Amino acid sequence: MKKIFTFVLLLSALLVFASCASEECEHYDTTEKTVAPTCSLEGYTTRTCKDCGYEYNFNYKEPLGHSITKTETKPTCTAQGFVTYSCSTCGYSYDSDFVAPTGHTYTSSIKDSTCTEGGYTTYTCGCGYSYKTKFTVPNGHHLVSKVTAPTCTDEGYTTYTCDCGYSYVSDMTEPTGHKFRYTVVRPSIGATGYTSYTCKVCDFSYDTDYVWYSNIFSGAEGDGEGALAYGIDVSYWNEDVDFKKLKREGLDFVIIRAGSVRQQPDRMFETHYKNAKAAGLDVGCYFYSYAETVSEVKEEVEILLEIIDGKTFEYPIYFDMEENFQTHLSTERRMEMCHTFCSLLIESGYFPGVYSNLKWLTNYFDAEELCAYFDVWYARYPLDSSTGTKPIYFEDWDYELPEAPSYGIWQFTQSGRIDGVEGNVDLNIAYKDYPTLIKKYGFNGYQ
Repeated sequence: MKKIFTFVLLLSALLVFASCASEECEHYDTTEKTVAPTCSLEGYTTRTCKDCGYEYNFNYKEPLGHSITKTETKPTCTAQGFVTYSCSTCGYSYDSDFVAPTGHTYTSSIKDSTCTEGGYTTYTCGCGYSYKTKFTVPNGHHLVSKVTAPTCTDEGYTTYTCDCGYSYVSDMTEPTGHKFRYTVVRPSIGATGYTSYTCKVCDFSYDTDYVWYSNIFSGAEGDGEGALAYGIDVSYWNEDVDFKKLKREGLDFVIIRAGSVRQQPDRMFETHYKNAKAAGLDVGCYFYSYAETVSEVKEEVEILLEIIDGKTFEYPIYFDMEENFQTHLSTERRMEMCHTFCSLLIESGYFPGVYSNLKWLTNYFDAEELCAYFDVWYARYPLDSSTGTKPIYFEDWDYELPEAPSYGIWQFTQSGRIDGVEGNVDLNIAYKDYPTLIKKYGFNGYQ
């Protein structure tokens, strides 16, 4: 390096000399200015001719070189590290020896979701930087319901409660009102009937719908609405009966002979009962009496109760008393026998009645007393008397009620004709709504 520098100086002097030799100016009057070497630049002396301004450099000196000091900057989480090299003389500096950022070193903190606020995880670095992530939606309330049932008089509701303490009341329901079960106490002779209503929930109870004996067994004067239903009565004399055809013809009810002490039961009773029920007809029955004493009537009642046990009837159970030998009994005896039959049936839960006709009501019964205590099925055939043996057809049933004591059913002919029964048959008109009354008070096998 030193040899090259010396060579450059000699070459410069020769050039100056050659130049001066060729120039007219002798360059005698000159000035010199010395530039000191720096860390990176060489030093030299500049000589300038005052006369012509010509100048040249000489006396070159090598650069001094930098006096370097090192300063280390360590890497951070986000910035790289490096070494800064600085010259203490000229201030020159540069960075080198770079090191990648260390990256964040996180610690995590989890905030769980609550019923109403979402959760998340917070990541925090020692440098102070933090961020949130892994967001979760609010859990919503985990409600447990408790139902407070309505009572008969208080409304019900549901209380919803969460573990966090939140709760509310909703699902209001109206008070149920009393749910009554009722028991009908049927009236009997000398005892008032009523309906007892008891709430199945709170045991509140009351009695109402009082009914006196005369309200039910009122002599059967009818409901004041005229004819309410049409029917026939049958016995073992009517073997071939098409009850379904009778129903289609418009028949409403049938009264069947249950039996007697001589035929217990009537040999057609079970068949007639089964077929009439299957056809949808309302049914009643009667027992033909051969009794001459109260004791014999009691025996007849026992027989009758066995015959009709387990069956239901929408029309009364009638006491048919019309044998000739019974006319020789006293009126008091006959009335006592009627009272005995009907009272025993009422006690057994049946709706009784008495079958009679104008002759018997006039001559052998106390008609006023009988009709005051019991329903009467009244047999009277004014049309038969006027028409002789001419049949009376079902479609012609449009007759005025005859003058007679109170009655619930009028048997107005024994020469009736209707499609479904071969030959003559008894025709009847009902003026009292027996099915409703019997079912309401639980008579005749109904609860």
